[in-house]
Formats: sequence, C-alpha cells, structure tokens
Amino acid sequence: MQKMAYFYLLKGELLSKYREEYPSWTGAIHDFKTREIANFQNMLERTVGSRISEKWFYTHIKPLENEKLPRIDTLDMLSAFIGYENWEAFVERAYEKRKQTVEQEAIQVLTEKSVKPASKKMFVLVGVIIAMVLLLGFLFLQKTNVYTVCFVDGDGGKAIEGAIEVTVFKEGESPVIRNTDEQGCIHFDESGDMIRFSVIAPYYKRDTIVRSLLHAEKSEVIKLRKDDFALMIHLFSTNNLKDWEKRRKQLDKMISDEAVIFQINEENLGLEMYNKSEFINKLTMPINSLKNIRIVDTKYKRKKIVEMRFVQE
Repeated sequence: MQKMAYFYLLKGELLSKYREEYPSWTGAIHDFKTREIANFQNMLERTVGSRISEKWFYTHIKPLENEKLPRIDTLDMLSAFIGYENWEAFVERAYEKRKQTVEQEAIQVLTEKSVKPASKKMFVLVGVIIAMVLLLGFLFLQKTNVYTVCFVDGDGGKAIEGAIEVTVFKEGESPVIRNTDEQGCIHFDESGDMIRFSVIAPYYKRDTIVRSLLHAEKSEVIKLRKDDFALMIHLFSTNNLKDWEKRRKQLDKMISDEAVIFQINEENLGLEMYNKSEFINKLTMPINSLKNIRIVDTKYKRKKIVEMRFVQE
C-alpha cells in the first residue's frame, strides 16, 4: 500500500503536467477519454521520446484503485516526463514533501491550541488530533525496501515465458512461494537489510540469489542459465529420432547411476519412480515409451542429473 500511495501521487503530478499544456481540462486523469489520452501520448513522445498504449493507460492510469504497480521501466519513464531522474528520485522527493507537511501540521496544531485557554477536554482533543496526525504520517512515511527483479534468458536476453517460481527465505519464518508476473518480474517489499530467494523455471537451472538491500539497485535483471540436459530429454520425447542407440549413450552420460526420477500424475497427484536404466528404456523403447514429457525440475551432482521430476503431457 505504501508503494501504491506513491503511484497515486504520480498520477496527480501527471495530471498537473497535462494541464500545463491543456489548461482547459478541469476533470481528473481518471476521466480521460480517447482525445485526452492521445494528447498525453504525444506529450510523452515529445518530452521523453517514448509512448504508452491506450490499453496500458486504461489498465494502470484510469482505475481509481490499482492492484499492482506498473513495471519499473515505465515508472522511470513517467517520472522523467514530470522532471525527475527516475521513479526512485520521485519517491524520495514525495517522501520528503510528505514528511515536511506532517511536521508542519503537528507544529500548527500545537501552536494554535497553546495560545488559547482550554479545558481539560480540549487538551484531550488536541492530544488525540496530534497523535492521529503523527500516526498517519508515520504510516505513510515508513519506508520499506522496494526491490524489483526481472528474469531473462541467459543466452538471448529475452523474457522467460511462463510462470517462474520464486521461494523467499526469511529468518525465523517458513519459506514463502510466489510467482512472477506476465513480464517475468517480481516485486519485493522488504523491511530488512538482506533478501534471499531461490528461482525455479522449467528448463532453466535452479539458482539462489542473495542481495543486500542497503546496496542493491532498486531494480535488477537476472539472467537464468538454460538447463541443457532437461531440454535435450524433452527434445528426445517430442521428436521422432531414429538413432536411438546414440540417444541412449547420450542419456547414459547425462544421468547419474544413482539418479531417482519421478513421473508426476497431475490428475490424482500420484508419483511413479524410475531408476536410471528404467527411465532410459521407457524413453527409447518404441513400445510403452514416454512421449511428450515436460521436465518440471532437475537436480545435479558432479554435473549429472541425480533427481528429476517430469509430467507426461
């Protein structure tokens, strides 16, 4: 909610910027129609050389209440449009403005009430007002570490399709599992100095990330490494490959002799377990073979697969 409060302030600044060029507009930014949105798009392009789509405007700017923040790169662009270096600079300035306002309100209440004779009830009322002002200011001003991570393919640099499972580890608490959004990004709102999380994505190697929030950037792009063995096994199961003897030798090199391989039945949540030889036989034998399998997770030891979970589509 603290992050979203800053976004609502940003909307107000965007409206003020719009009225500088179109002073005849007296409505709210939520009331923009096609013409106003087109004017806004043109202003953006002239000022920062970038645009937002009409659909994006309807999704993020038009609503009176937003469920989540837009991507950090778009927030940076909108902040630059109204004269700030980036989103972080806008938040810092908004924080300082609000802090000064709360302090001034508290001082004004104290000054006005101290020069007037008041009964005990009045003193109690003044105390309640001051407490409420300070409490609201504290809740608004209490800053947390907002840290955004977007995951991309380590080779091509493209966003990774499909949900990426992120497990957040907090000291003294059970791990919390979250998924990335449709852009492959996840937003952390942490109050500590350190964050640690693991990442699991189909056909990418597991990774565990540790960041000091005191020194980390507000947003970061993390490249995930492809799980080449998992991709090869998936390829074997989805293509009509002829030289199966060669494939058996490749599988033998990829999979550890001590490997345990699980087939997951998503309908009844059942499991079927294979050892190395059983799995290779099922994958390469024409009869009762495993086809169109989707690798869910792999674990490695000494550069060989020691555990794998898969689903047959």
